[in-house]
Amino acid sequence: MQSISIFSKIIRFFMAFVVAVFLSCFESHADDCVLGTDGCAPEFTVTTTELSAGTTFSFEISAAGTYYIDWGDGGAIEPIVKNSVGEQIITHTYTNAGQYTIGMSGQATLYSILYTSAAISFTNNTNISGISGSLGAIFGTLTDRVNSDGTLMSDAQPRFYYTFYGCSNLSGNIPENLFAGINGAPADYMFAYTFYNCSGLSGSIPENLFAGIKGAPANWMFYYTFYNCSGLSGSIPENLF
Repeated sequence: MQSISIFSKIIRFFMAFVVAVFLSCFESHADDCVLGTDGCAPEFTVTTTELSAGTTFSFEISAAGTYYIDWGDGGAIEPIVKNSVGEQIITHTYTNAGQYTIGMSGQATLYSILYTSAAISFTNNTNISGISGSLGAIFGTLTDRVNSDGTLMSDAQPRFYYTFYGCSNLSGNIPENLFAGINGAPADYMFAYTFYNCSGLSGSIPENLFAGIKGAPANWMFYYTFYNCSGLSGSIPENLF
């Protein structure tokens, strides 16, 4: 009887181990899909202008986190691991001429407290013709970063200061869900200069663009956000702010 009991325990242990390994593999695969690997759709995309062979495309990320970039030229997805906040220039050189769709996924884990530090920035990048998807899905509010009184810590909110500043070839509509995933009290300069001089943008401003932002306004949070976006049309949505 003793040997049977020991055998039963071994069987139970083995089955628990197999289930744990299976769940681990499943969760890893699910995470890969969320992060845009294995052919899963990225959360945010950039369409380039028609590029010449040898053109280098670049942008900056300041937020800590893990990101995945599909440069759209058939190469492998590039992982970007940032263990700390601070500007890091991400570049890719295209061997062949053409127009490319760059996909991005991942998850930010910490933001800089400096108001001039954008979570992601394409400042003065004239190689962008369009954007789609959600930056907020990648650079969302870190809801676990809270003070003892329940308010968000100063490093819990992303800033999009100068994010598309001077992207004069950026055209089309502003994606309605561009900042979905950003919630709660805003940060100073949060959307200052975000679309400054994006004169190629068209259509109306989505009324729910900043829908997740709640509470008292922060200093200069919408300073020059849409300055010189002369291609935008329609009236300012009543509930935009």
